[in-house]
Amino acid sequence: MLDLVNQKIISELKKNSRISWGELSGIVGISRQALKKRIERLEYKRHIMGYTIITSHEAAHETSSVQAFLKIRFSKGNDCFKLSRILQSYDNVVASWAITGDWDNIILVRASSMEKVSEMREIIVQTGGIDEIETDTVLNELYPTQTKPI
Repeated sequence: MLDLVNQKIISELKKNSRISWGELSGIVGISRQALKKRIERLEYKRHIMGYTIITSHEAAHETSSVQAFLKIRFSKGNDCFKLSRILQSYDNVVASWAITGDWDNIILVRASSMEKVSEMREIIVQTGGIDEIETDTVLNELYPTQTKPI
């Protein structure tokens, strides 16, 4: 269990991983030396596993207002790998999964509007080889979609 100071350190680093230690120590209310030791300990115990940057492309996804899952059933002879190669060039395609069950593929799309989601759906349909496509719009994101270590 992390104490409040360590929680605050992690919270501030998530907001800005390039913050200076002087500024961060002022925010959390400890000396730079104490901050250095705490960060080293957090890294050693793998509470902090890396630092990153956010590109303008990723920031655009963060501010997108609509998310939708597109569920796809392929025709014979088509597969998710062909579609995946096509969709890699589209910025609003966040993820794609090959799955078992009634559907063959699920694609997560983030866009600024439902119209943009509809456009992406139409692009997918036009690739051909699709028997059925269903769109499920996300109402509320209860837990953010981020890559987490397993």
